[in-house]
Amino acid sequence: MKSKYFLLFCLLFIIFTSCSTEKQCAQTINKYISYSKEGQFDRIYNNLLTGPALDSFSYFVADMAQDKSSEKFNEIVNTYRKIKKIKIIQIEPYENDEVAIKFQLIRKDGVVEDTPWWRFKKEDGKMKIMKFSKH
Repeated sequence: MKSKYFLLFCLLFIIFTSCSTEKQCAQTINKYISYSKEGQFDRIYNNLLTGPALDSFSYFVADMAQDKSSEKFNEIVNTYRKIKKIKIIQIEPYENDEVAIKFQLIRKDGVVEDTPWWRFKKEDGKMKIMKFSKH
């Protein structure tokens, strides 16, 4: 009888912690989209990224940040403004408080776009984007 309760407790603990991780990652993705809609790439850089994602993102926005009226800047902002919500499809846990997430972007016009895997790492109690790929 005790083993049944212990197994139930373990199962609930795993479900709760994975849901918590999923929720934190979804919040980070939603902030990323929100900041992108507003063209606030500095907030993404300062608050949502770590490791290799921080390095690759700095190259990505370095030229854009200098001219916010550029065509490239406006194209990226307008692309993110079309997003209505996200749907997480799959989660793969890794060691060292890391997790990879595959999700979909659901646009306002109903089109669903698959994204590549994003890898997250927990730092200072928050999930941050570590890589814009699984490995």
